[in-house]
This record gives sequence, structure tokens and C-alpha cells, in this order.
Amino acid sequence: MYKNKVKIVIVSIIFALFHQKGIAQQYFETKFGCVGLDNARSVKQLSSSSIFVAGYSDTASSGNIDFALHKLTKEGALVFTKYYGNLQVNNCLNMNLTNSSKIIMCGETYTSNINFDAQLLCLDTNGVTIWQTQFGDSLKNESLKYITETSDHFILTCGFVTDSSSSNDFLFVKLDSLGNIVWQKYYGDVFNNTANMCIELSNGNYALVGDTKSSFGDYDVKVIVTDKDGNVIWDNNFGNKLQNGSQGIFESTDQQLVFYGETEIAQASPFDFFVQKVNLNGVSSWRKTFGGAKSDALFSGFEVEDGFVFTGYSNSYNSGPLNLVLVKTDSSANYLWSRNFGGNAIDIGYNMIESKSDSGYFMVGISNVGSNTENYLLHLTEQGYLDLVTNDKSTKHVTIYPNPSTGFFEIKNDEKFDDIL
Repeated sequence: MYKNKVKIVIVSIIFALFHQKGIAQQYFETKFGCVGLDNARSVKQLSSSSIFVAGYSDTASSGNIDFALHKLTKEGALVFTKYYGNLQVNNCLNMNLTNSSKIIMCGETYTSNINFDAQLLCLDTNGVTIWQTQFGDSLKNESLKYITETSDHFILTCGFVTDSSSSNDFLFVKLDSLGNIVWQKYYGDVFNNTANMCIELSNGNYALVGDTKSSFGDYDVKVIVTDKDGNVIWDNNFGNKLQNGSQGIFESTDQQLVFYGETEIAQASPFDFFVQKVNLNGVSSWRKTFGGAKSDALFSGFEVEDGFVFTGYSNSYNSGPLNLVLVKTDSSANYLWSRNFGGNAIDIGYNMIESKSDSGYFMVGISNVGSNTENYLLHLTEQGYLDLVTNDKSTKHVTIYPNPSTGFFEIKNDEKFDDIL
């Protein structure tokens, strides 16, 4: 008992000292879910407070896989988990927040053991359903990979639909704020095409990125820019005779398109990271590849003040099978550094956002050990640390490990303790 009291007093003094130095936010690493399958695909933060994590899970009472929404505090404490589905498989593949703080989710719902329709949900911040939209053709499969809101409050979502040649086409759908379909568009050819992300551009047009199977038999990156009615302005493939795939796209501050993903650097080689920049007419400015001797891929990224940041997976810089990775580059996508997170499991980062609570990042994905897959959420500093850092962005760090702890932990700092006082 006496030792516990001493421990509490020491921790209280340390945290009081941190706050006197301007340290107000605790960064964390947490895994949550039940025994079985929990797969987190998206993370968003409401204002400067609650965090929402969305994906799918097989732990709901329906007895199958359902959409899953988790609400957490900004410190990473779970507030609630809610499930949405039926007796069939329901996979939530993306989630976003609207300007009016509604939660929009998209994915697929199976109508039989082999056929599935597109599925969309709109919820309030308590997880209560506002509307639900399901659409599809009994002779085709439809799946939605990404969802976002436009500046004029329409909803854009994209994915794929099977075509008459039994391959896939890009599926691009615009809906109003109540979930009513405004239009559906299909883009493709006789080869396989899958859209992975869609965005609104600063000039009011839309851009999609995804994968297309080339005439060489390998995969290239496909970028399509449309007008507000979904009419194609240009449609370009980017690649070579090797395998290439893109998971996301954003518009840079100089009004160019940046897309990223994974690429072979030799026939049948492990994937490397790649980032490519093209202008709004589809002309390439540069393409950068980087990574190690093993597999590396980028699944989410955005521009920051001094370059770009990405998350995905890597096992080039660690001993585990795959680790969740945070990658930093300069504004020309020259590699600066990377941080790996996870253990002796398969750990993958699917989505990353800037924190509205401070200057750090929230990253979400999965951690897989055997047949058990957990949701994996991290709150990191801009430098990619799980440390408490000062508001002046000093390079000096005080580390508490593990975090969260069971009551026993180590404290390490790279400066004299007197310097904190």
C-alpha cells in the first residue's frame, strides 16, 4: 500500500511539472476489440474532442460481420461501440465527417454468399442512424471504398461495379445530403478497374484514383478527373510493365494532384513506397519510389507545412512480419524518416489525420495475431513519437513506457531533470 501511494505521488509531481512546462496532451497507443475480427479502416476527430473509429467486426449480436463505429475520448478511452448490419456480411470500408458533424460510412453488404450491394449509412455523433442507402443490381457486385462531402454539401463515394465482361469498372456516385442518388457513373474497359478514393478539387471538379489492369497483364494507377456531373475531363494511366497500385490522392497547395501507394521496382520484387505528382491536366511532374529490401506500401497521406506524411505498412525497417508505419518526406517526396509501430504481428495503418487537439497525428489500422485481429489506434507527435513533448516543439523528450500502463512503467528523458524545473 505504501509503495502504491509513493508511486501515485511521484506520477502526480511529474505530470504537474509537465503541465508547468506547457505539456497538455498525452500521446498514446491502444488496441481494442473483442476476440475475433475487428478491422478499423478510418479515424476522424470531431472539433477538438471526440475521436471516431469505423470499420467492421464479427463480434456483434447478429452473428456475422457488421459495420462498427467506436467513439473514444481524445485521450483514447472508449466511450461506446455500435454495430450496424443484418444476418449477412457487412463490411464498412471508409468513414468521414460532414460539415454538420454527421458521420457518413460506406462499404458493402452481401445479398447472398457471393453477391453484394453498395451500402451507405449516415449517423449522428451518438451513433443513431439518420438514413441508410443500399443499391445494386442482382446480376452485379457493387462495393464502395471511400466517401466524402463536397463544399456544396453533396456526398461523393466511389468503388467498383462488375461489368458485362465479368471484370470491374470504377463506380462513382453522387448523392444529396439525405442519401438520395443524384447520379451514378461507371468508368472502365475490358480489364479490371477499381476506384479507391475520390476528392473534390479547388476548381470544383472531382478526381478519382485507383487501379487498372493493363494490357501487359500487370496493374497501373488510373486517375480520372470529372466535372460536377461526373463527365470525364481526362483519364490517364500511370505505370510501367511492373505492378503498381494507388490507395489515395490529394490536391497539394500548389494545385497539383499527389497520389501514392505501392510499386514493384523489379519483376516480382517486394513492393516499395511510391508517390507521384501530376498537374490538373494529368501531366506528371515527378514520381518517387523509396523503401527497403522487403515490403512497403502507403494507404493514407496528406500535405503538411514542410512536406508530406503517410501511413501504411512496412517490414523493411523492423523484425516483425509487417509493422504499421509513419513516413515523412519533403515537399518533393524525398524520404526523410519513418517510424514503425507494432510487434511480432501483422500491423497495418489504413488511415491518418491531423489531430485537432494539438499538433500531432491520429493513425488507425489493425493488429493481427493468429486468428484475432484488433483495432489499432495511435496518437503521435509530429515527429512520430509516443512521447509527451513541449509546446515549443523542442527536440527534448520525456518518455513514459508502456503507455497506457498497468501501473508499472519506465520514465526516460534526454535532458537533465533540473532543466524541466
